[in-house]
Amino acid sequence: MRTDSFVKTVIIFLLIYVSDDTIIFGTNSSKSSFLIKITIFIALMLTVIIRIYILNIKIPKRYFELLIIIIIMILATAIFNRDIKFGYYYHIFHLTLAFFVTIYIPLDEMLLKYDKVMFIITVISIFGYLLEVSNVAFYKNFPVIINISNNKFYNLLLTTIIAKNMGVPRNYSFFREPGVFQMFLILALIVQLFYFKNMSIKKVVVYVAALLTTKSTTGYIALAILLIVYVFKNYDSKKQLFRKIFILTLSLISFVYLLLKTDIIISKGTYGSVFGKFINNYEYRSLYTRVSSVMTNIKIFLLNPFFGMGSSKVRNLFPTMEYVKMGGYSSSHNTNHVLAQFSTYGFLFGLLNLVGYYRFSRLIYDDWFIKIGIFIVLNVILLGENLSANVMFSMIMFYGYCPVANKRIDNTHFIKNIKEI
Repeated sequence: MRTDSFVKTVIIFLLIYVSDDTIIFGTNSSKSSFLIKITIFIALMLTVIIRIYILNIKIPKRYFELLIIIIIMILATAIFNRDIKFGYYYHIFHLTLAFFVTIYIPLDEMLLKYDKVMFIITVISIFGYLLEVSNVAFYKNFPVIINISNNKFYNLLLTTIIAKNMGVPRNYSFFREPGVFQMFLILALIVQLFYFKNMSIKKVVVYVAALLTTKSTTGYIALAILLIVYVFKNYDSKKQLFRKIFILTLSLISFVYLLLKTDIIISKGTYGSVFGKFINNYEYRSLYTRVSSVMTNIKIFLLNPFFGMGSSKVRNLFPTMEYVKMGGYSSSHNTNHVLAQFSTYGFLFGLLNLVGYYRFSRLIYDDWFIKIGIFIVLNVILLGENLSANVMFSMIMFYGYCPVANKRIDNTHFIKNIKEI
């Protein structure tokens, strides 16, 4: 039992740490990082399949058929667009890995381990952020990573610190962007606020604190929606009511302080201002990038709604169409994860992803208003970054369809009776 639990915890950690969305293994300019990542992914795939075989875990026939259908859709897109490239096989591989992980690790267990792993990652990231803002020089003795945009980061192994922060420290953790880190934090908050029967105030405070240090506009908006949804959550005891009041009060005080005493929330012309981009057209044009990722993806999708345009054509068409749609501005960054699935692979593939996220939201909390709220939050965070090659977020989609995931265990009983590392 302990060995199996340890293996599952390591798998969840590696799927977060070794991914296309981290600085060390994703946007690292070093070619060796890609080879290491592929090697680890293959090892994970073999480990999961072997564990499924040893434990004699049955794979539901219809669930396996879903994976086959998804693979056929991806290959059909590649063939129809005459775009047979490594990227499609890589996408199929990571989706297959996500599929088998959902078979091996039940949803309850995955979320419990995800929460444990993310808490450790988050605490370390806050420590790294404090080092950065305190101007302590010793972290500059750590190894340096240069990403594909030629930005230099100090590698503290479980967190990174950017060398030039433009005067605005932001918490990257080990992810390629603060906007990616906030997505994993929001998911951790969803788990704590809505899935676990007895949430940990300590963990919620740490997750929120880390999210604030990312200074991610998308993250702040998602957090606000999440807290609004949380207001409508039923409580079973006075203790739960106290926790709700405490979290909402602390969040309100934090927001008021940041709004009145700092330039973080709104400040015209300031790069670090989270909502300044809505009131001033300064050089940092992330708002345009997000808006254009909606409009341009829809336009590309309409060129071939059934098969999609394929990854190469989307990548080539996006800057040109974005330039026209945005009146002469083009960032060439396709940041909308959900709509990118539609434009790349077509309507059916995009719909499968969207329905998977909705069904996952339903597994988190069954109240209709709250599950819709969670679904909206998931779409908000996926508006800011494209995680098409991220195994963890593919798992979220697959869990929505997994028959085993629907057999929910009482979390209090579950947590008390499983010994974790």
